[in-house]
Amino acid sequence: MQTLQETGKSKTVNIKSKKFDVSSHHKSYQVAIEIDLCGYAVAVMDRSNTTLVSLYEIAYDTPLQPSQIPSIVADLMHGDLARYQRIESIKIHFYASKFVLVPAQYYFFGNDRELLETQHKTIASGDQIFGDTLKLLNAQNIYSLPNGTANTVFANTTIQHAYTSLIETLLFVYQQDTQTHLFVNVRMGSADVIALQNGKLLLANPYDIHADTDLVYFLALICQELDFDTATTPINLMGNISNNDDLHTQIKQYFQKVNFIKQIPYLKYDPAFKDVSAHQHFSLMSLLACE
Repeated sequence: MQTLQETGKSKTVNIKSKKFDVSSHHKSYQVAIEIDLCGYAVAVMDRSNTTLVSLYEIAYDTPLQPSQIPSIVADLMHGDLARYQRIESIKIHFYASKFVLVPAQYYFFGNDRELLETQHKTIASGDQIFGDTLKLLNAQNIYSLPNGTANTVFANTTIQHAYTSLIETLLFVYQQDTQTHLFVNVRMGSADVIALQNGKLLLANPYDIHADTDLVYFLALICQELDFDTATTPINLMGNISNNDDLHTQIKQYFQKVNFIKQIPYLKYDPAFKDVSAHQHFSLMSLLACE
């Protein structure tokens, strides 16, 4: 099995505030870690003033296989992330492809695997099943991770599915908004689409993207199914997409209200991050914002 040392990687972002000091501020810092098959990202916030003080991101040259996640997590805990083990609040979220959102009235403790298998028939017997509570949605997010994923994380670490913090943050920020919205989180080879209407969740799904036209097709199909007007529905972009790149240009050809999502309003950025595009790390920042 490949380890982190054997996997080609490059550091794509590495920014720190001049005030960043793990040894002196381990009690006031909160760490957010985002892991998927294409790399990982780490953000550190000073909870005393809700200010981002560190951000770095690693991209793998070759995407991992899901079975490699436990060894990658173990390598991170003993390598790049070891200096954070004294910090009192650490959150890791994973982009697990097998998940199901279950309304609270249909959930009871102990039937997690059964509920997950109603949506995904191929859950490996050794996979670990996790569940997150979405308070604003009044639901459970149930998902699976490869066996051993949680075995080496620090004792002060909370594991979440990436959709949990992303959905909760969007519901909080847009709870008074009466518009329909599509939120699109672009990742390497896939995109997460979340639909809100009148501050309520209508849809949250990942889609495999092999070409730019694939995403345009899925967005058009979603608008048709949800009866969203493509001329008036805001398309809020985040993640691996930039102004006027090929994907952005394609989306603008078919939808009239295309925006990059704005910075989470109750998070502050140290001056060192003045050139950082907030939309590219919105998912990671939602983990810091979501308590």
